[in-house]
Amino acid sequence: MMIEMYFYQCSDGWAVRREYEDIPHKTFKSEDEAREYAKTLSHIKGYKLFVIRDGGNGRDRVI
Repeated sequence: MMIEMYFYQCSDGWAVRREYEDIPHKTFKSEDEAREYAKTLSHIKGYKLFVIRDGGNGRDRVI
């Protein structure tokens, strides 16, 4: 089973968290910085990466 990683906007800027974790793995002020970190980490670890939009109402796969 492949673990999912989520990239989403939060009160502190942008957050990256892994599936089954309640708190962000890491937060960033810049969307671009968060996206690059999430893409790199998911590639290294083999996670499926999703971006969560509109406060958690749905998700889109990031390629």
